Amino acid sequence: MCLLVTGLMLGWWLHGFTDKAQSFPVQSLSDTAPPSISARAEQSTIIDSGMSPSVLPEMPMRPSAAREFEQLLQQGDYEQSIAYYDATLAFEEQHQAVLKAVLENYLSGRVQACDDESFVDLVDRWLGAYYADIEVLLLLAEYQSNCSSAEEAARTLQIASTYALRPGQRDKVSAAVSRLILATQQRLSGKQQWVDLLGFYEYLDVVDLETQVSQLQRAVLYARTGEVERSRKLLLALQEMDDGLDSGWTATLKRQLARAVSEPAMDDQAVQDEVGLTRRGNHYLVPALLNGVDRIALIIDTGASMTTLSSDSFRRIRSAGMRYLGTQLFNTPNGMTQGKVYRAESIQVGEQFLHDLHIAVLDFETSAAFDGLLGMNVLRNYRFNIDQDRYVLQLAPRG
Repeated sequence: MCLLVTGLMLGWWLHGFTDKAQSFPVQSLSDTAPPSISARAEQSTIIDSGMSPSVLPEMPMRPSAAREFEQLLQQGDYEQSIAYYDATLAFEEQHQAVLKAVLENYLSGRVQACDDESFVDLVDRWLGAYYADIEVLLLLAEYQSNCSSAEEAARTLQIASTYALRPGQRDKVSAAVSRLILATQQRLSGKQQWVDLLGFYEYLDVVDLETQVSQLQRAVLYARTGEVERSRKLLLALQEMDDGLDSGWTATLKRQLARAVSEPAMDDQAVQDEVGLTRRGNHYLVPALLNGVDRIALIIDTGASMTTLSSDSFRRIRSAGMRYLGTQLFNTPNGMTQGKVYRAESIQVGEQFLHDLHIAVLDFETSAAFDGLLGMNVLRNYRFNIDQDRYVLQLAPRG
């Protein structure tokens, strides 16, 4: 009789388990698939999504779930992949950690593949659901550093720093900032692209990610490009902050400051160009000519890493001098969004010309008054100043 009762209860339990397994919202895949799981799965932490999970049927996690999740990623079915991951929110944390490690392993393998737009697509979808995922933000910053824009990588790390609340996360972000600075310095100094490197250091200042070392490098580059007075002021500020505990650092500051003092001041050179501006609230609009054909109006934005056009404005462009380069993720006031990147033949602001310029095209609303943003990939090439009394943009090319 005991065996009979036990058998009936076991049969009832297995029937209930089968019903729940059939209701799982992701199509089952073969258990014989080859993908492997990274060893980081045991060390991965659970992200704090900041959102409530959907109500899903509770069930134990099957051993093949990690393989099925990885197969969905490999197939490029990212919407279904995220739905699959969402389902695990109803399970034990250790199960969620395993799938998170699979995701990170998959993304890590694509960080170097700059022509792989699937990376951008997956990260865009993932951060749309889990915007505070530090690990994915760090991978995105690495991808941007390698494949698109060091300034956008810095902006991503600035966002990551605002979400780095758990123990150890801020250290991870700080380490990523140091790696970004070193990699960008090595890449641009190797090509002697001093103006681009100076623009990168200035952007670090804009997004509040500067280190003392990057400030010193910025001061050195100011002197190299003839902006001696700026170099002196920055070196004096660093010297004032110096606590004297690092004798090597103190000696370096004194040596650089002595060099700056011996150089003749060149910051008072006559401005080479003045461009009339139009004020709109707290913003200033500057007229520009794209590819020698299309007249556009752009808001001056030192926080924008790349000059940007709205999708509507881009559709009105008549010139053929735009070559599609691919998609990137951009940080905007409304959050992270995908944008298409084109290479423009030229852009003219006043009498100043720049050639082979990258232009981002994003979906955002503009008025009839302006078409987009004038970003740092243009502004970094000049010593510029906005005369708010006369409503003019003063430009002097950096040498």
